[in-house]
Parts: sequence; C-alpha cells; structure tokens
Amino acid sequence: VKSGHGLGVERTKAYKYENLASNFIGRKVEPLLVTVEPNDNSEIHTNTHSGQEFHYCIEGSFLLQIGDHTLTVCEGDSVYFDSSLPHAMQVLGDKPAKFLAIVLK
Repeated sequence: VKSGHGLGVERTKAYKYENLASNFIGRKVEPLLVTVEPNDNSEIHTNTHSGQEFHYCIEGSFLLQIGDHTLTVCEGDSVYFDSSLPHAMQVLGDKPAKFLAIVLK
C-alpha cells in the first residue's frame, strides 16, 4: 500500500484508521495505521475483543491503559498485549499520536 492510500475504516470518531492490507483475502492479522487527535476530555473508554495487539508509536505519545495497568508510550516505543483485556488510550500533549497497530485475530 502506497503512503496515504490505506483503506479508511470507520470505527470511532476519535480515531482515524487506515487498513494497510485490505486487499489480502484470508489475512490473520489486521495492520492499521492509527492517528488520534489530542482531546481535552480526561475520560477514556475501554474496548475489548478477541486476539492480541502490537502497537508501535510513530509520532507523538499517549497513555495506554490495559486492564489495571497504565503506561506511557512515546515515539519508538512498542507494546504487545492481550486484546481481551479492557484497553484504551489517550493522547498526551497537543500533538496527534500516530501508531502502527497490528491486530491478531
């Protein structure tokens, strides 16, 4: 997929998703380029689903809550976790956060 040409995916208004493998039939992972704008709202909403996830932060930084744990993820950091645990993120600062999310089904 050429830069900027990932298939847009509508999941939530706060997140912009680009699917980087939408044309591959039978894929076992979902590679997504995710951009999240800063938000003054301090409340974060958790999500759960089957599988596992890998996030690699490309730009900006964010708080990532996984179950009872919260960690700061900065440019160049990565995290791998069980998606069945409640998880959510919130951008830190006034710069958008951009990360590669690989979701294993």
